[in-house]
This record gives sequence, structure tokens and C-alpha cells, in this order.
Amino acid sequence: MITLACGRHSIGPSSFRVLCAQSARWAHTATPQDAAKPTSKTPHFDDHEQAFKGQSTASLVRALGVFMFCASPLSKHSDALYSTSKKILGDKLTHALVKATFFKHFCAGEDQPEVYRTMKRLQSRGIGGILDFAAEGDDVQPSAPTAPPATPTTASANPKQPVAPGQLGQAVARQYSYVDEDTCDKHVTIFLSAIDTAATMPMQGFAAVKMTGLGNTRLLKRISDAVTEVRGLFREFDTDGSGYVDREEFTRSYRAMLPDAGDEEQARAFEWADLTQTGRIDYVAWCQRMSLTKMPQLADRIRLSAAAAGAGPAWRQQLSEVALTDEEVELVRAMRTRLRTLAQQSADKGVKMMVDAEHTYFQPAIDHLTLELMRKYNTRGAVIYNTYQAYLKDSYTRLKDDLERAKRGGYKLGAKLVRGAYMELERARAQRKGYPSPIHDTLQDTHASYDACAQLLLEEVAAGRAEVLLGSHNQGSIEKATQHMARLGLEPGASPVFFGQLLGMADHLTQVLGSSGYRAFKYVPYGPVHLVIPYLLRRAAENSTIMQGTKRDVHLLRAELARRLRAGQLLS
Repeated sequence: MITLACGRHSIGPSSFRVLCAQSARWAHTATPQDAAKPTSKTPHFDDHEQAFKGQSTASLVRALGVFMFCASPLSKHSDALYSTSKKILGDKLTHALVKATFFKHFCAGEDQPEVYRTMKRLQSRGIGGILDFAAEGDDVQPSAPTAPPATPTTASANPKQPVAPGQLGQAVARQYSYVDEDTCDKHVTIFLSAIDTAATMPMQGFAAVKMTGLGNTRLLKRISDAVTEVRGLFREFDTDGSGYVDREEFTRSYRAMLPDAGDEEQARAFEWADLTQTGRIDYVAWCQRMSLTKMPQLADRIRLSAAAAGAGPAWRQQLSEVALTDEEVELVRAMRTRLRTLAQQSADKGVKMMVDAEHTYFQPAIDHLTLELMRKYNTRGAVIYNTYQAYLKDSYTRLKDDLERAKRGGYKLGAKLVRGAYMELERARAQRKGYPSPIHDTLQDTHASYDACAQLLLEEVAAGRAEVLLGSHNQGSIEKATQHMARLGLEPGASPVFFGQLLGMADHLTQVLGSSGYRAFKYVPYGPVHLVIPYLLRRAAENSTIMQGTKRDVHLLRAELARRLRAGQLLS
């Protein structure tokens, strides 16, 4: 199982019960009076008139139709229906129908004028926008200045095979494809344009960046394997399982790794790793001292030592195998340069740069590189945000570790908290490869994980050590978060707490949050209809799952339409 956790950092059943208990305590922290009615700062999401204020009846009817389709068995055959429509009606008429329905509901527009009108409508209701070019067609090109390219591929990569600059990285689901290093440089130009655009927004500007657009996906997999192995090495050095590596343990394990190392070298290595100068190293300090650029030299040392001293522990060979090559280190440096260019532009323009989460086999690399940026750019406020997916079993522990790193490093953690976007893919991959699923077993476990992570982050915000964007379509989680903000004294419009939902999903949550003074945002996809079709098909599939669990959106839409009918306001 590819995970950032190791040893005591893995979440087992007993640990997760504690996490669920923490979440439950959060839900019941308020006094009986608080529980009886929300605080004055808590928005009321059940007021359908307020929730849809400023939206036309036609848009509500369209939304109701879209949700009803997503709840029906037909949604599972969206791809086939789309293909059949193109055969019978042709591309032009099919795309016109899609644009008038699903596209208009889930997307901001095809071009700049259409997107601008959507953004203005949102801003008039106190809602900001996070632009996301959602094209996923194979013919997306990087030349258009307002259209960042996102071309998916569907193949696998050998995790042990070194990456050469000309090799094609391969991926699944939505991510950028790797063509060559020049194309990655072109992606930087596109991302810079998005940052510049975000800087012009009246509200706080956000720009989303996908790491797969800045380097070879096969390289990201190789980095992830190396990061995971080095972090897992902590468990091998911590021979007594105490959670700390003392000098004796370090010396013994270091000698097993490099039998030819002298006493002086071992002593220097321990002093370098002992950041706190306490005579022992914990997991956070261990991870902070990890260096990808030094791995080729370490691998060479291990191979030479093994040749001279014979076979050693199995982990020594594994570490040698996952170590990056000199050529890969150069590619990592190029990726870092691209990231720093984007981060510097974000800092200069006052834009917050969110690094999206991707598949678990890329995430260790993404986390490692993103935290490096935070150490440089988040010293005063959070410019860089990493994304945490609460449906992962190790999400709470990873978040705690990253918060501790930020505290020790003297920077603020920027966090975007979401439930997760690749559940079926991750579970299928785990089953196919024979390792435990990284996804929580039940929806209730995911809810508990999300709420516990949100509580932890809000408390860190109150302490001045973090900023957070809570991305959720779950009304219960949003209500708990706003109530906890009130208890912590976090002012809705002044605290660095942001709320985000996808355009066309949970619109009543965003509308009420915005009108109540909270910093509410919509993730706003845009792009040519024929290139956004894969995104729309995925939205239909995801809404199908959501609609099986909650019907609040449909209930509120029907209630508001009925109210307008009774009041004679259908033409509003």
C-alpha cells in the first residue's frame, strides 16, 4: 500500500475509533442551549427563498431537471446516450442540447465573455470564483491563452524504470499528459495566466494547479516511491517502536545501511538529523531532513557497501532500488523551478495557489514538493495550499504531521480539505494489485474523518497557524464548521476560512454562506462544450452517487418553485 504513514503513523481500527470519538465530541461540544438553536453567526440553509435568491426560475427548473436525471438509472448510461445522440442528431445539435442543459448548469461558459458574466453573477451574491479549465478532450492544445490544456492518457507506468525526458508519462482519470519538458514549460505559461486573472477578481483570488501538468507522471510515481521508502525507513531505525530514534538506534541502523561508514561519519549524520538537538529524532524531524537530490549518491554508497560487505537487511536493497537517478534529479529540479515560478507569481499578485490532490500513487510526491513551497512562501500568510482528501484512511494523521512540520518550520499551513475524487478508481486499483484499500470502508467513516480534520484545522486557524478552504457539499459538515467557528471566535468575513463547492452542486450552501458574510467560493469549470463533455459525464456519475444519499437539493428546489408559483413569481 502506497501511503505516507509508517509504523505508529498508520491509522488502524482502534485509532480510527478515537478519531470518530473526536468528531462526535465536536458535534456535541455546544451547550444544550447552543444545540437547541444555531448561534447568530450560524447560517440557515433550510430557507429556500434565501438559498435561491437572485436565481431565475428557468435556472431552478433546469437544475431540478439535471438533478432528477442524475438520480435516475439513465445517468449510469450517460456516455452511451451521448454517443447515440451524436449518431442520430449529429455533433452540432447534440452539443447545443448539452450546452442548454448540463453545460449551463455545471460550467461557467465556453469563452471569456460567457465566463465573465457568470463570475459577475456570483460576485453579486457575495460568492467568489476559482476558475478551472475543464477540457479533457484528446485534441486540447496549449496555444490558447485562456484555455489551459488538460489531455488525459490511460496507461500504466513501471515504478522501477527510470524516467528519461522523452518518455511518455501515463495516467488515469483527469490529469495532464506528459509530452516533453517544453510542453511542461508551456503549461507554466498557462498557469501564470490563470494566476494573473485570479489577481483581478474583486474577492480573494485563488488559482488551482495540477502537479501532473508540470512534470512527467512516471517521475511523480518514482518520487512517491522514494519518499514513501525514506519515510518508511524511520520504522526500521526505530527498532524499539518508541516513536523516536535515539543515537544508539541510529548508529546501529546506519551501520547496517552503510557498513563502511566510520564513527565520525555516523556521528555527523546523527547530529545533522537531530533537528531539535535533544539526542533523539522523531518522525516529523526525520521527514524534514529528507533530500531527494542526495538519493543518487546514497544509492551508489549502498551498492558499493553491499558489494564489499555482502547482503544486508532487505530494506537497504529496497532503498537502493527506489533512489532517483542523476537524470531524474535533474528533472525534479526542473519541476521545482516551474513550481517556484508559479508560487512567486502568486505571492507577488496576492493570489492563493492551490495544489490539487491526485491519485494516491502520486500524492507522496505532491505533498513533498508542496510542503517545500510552503516553507518558503507561507511565512507570513498562506500563499500555497495543499489538498487533503478525507476519504483516505491516513488523512487525519498526515494532516497532524504536516501541521507539526509547519509549527516547527515557522510557517502557516495552507489546506484545502475535500472528501475525495477517485474513490472507485482507488478501490479497484487496490483490489487489482492486492493491497488494502486506502479509502475508508464506509461513508460514515469518511464523514467522521472530514469533520475531525475540519475541527483540527479550524483550531489551528484560531491559533494563527493555518488557513483553510473547506470544500464540501455536505450540509452537516458545513453546519458543524460554522458552529465551531463561532465557538472559536472566528469572524466569517475576516478569518482565513474559506468555503468552496463546485458550480452546479450544493448551490444553496454557497448562496447562503455568501449572503451570510462567509467567504464562499465556487469552483468554476469552463471550456468548449465538446472538450468539457468528459467532465460533464463524470459530474453526472458523481451526482448519481450523491443523490442516493441526500435529496436536500431537490427538496429545496421544489419548495422554492412551489413558493414562487403560489406567490405568482414564476417569471422572476
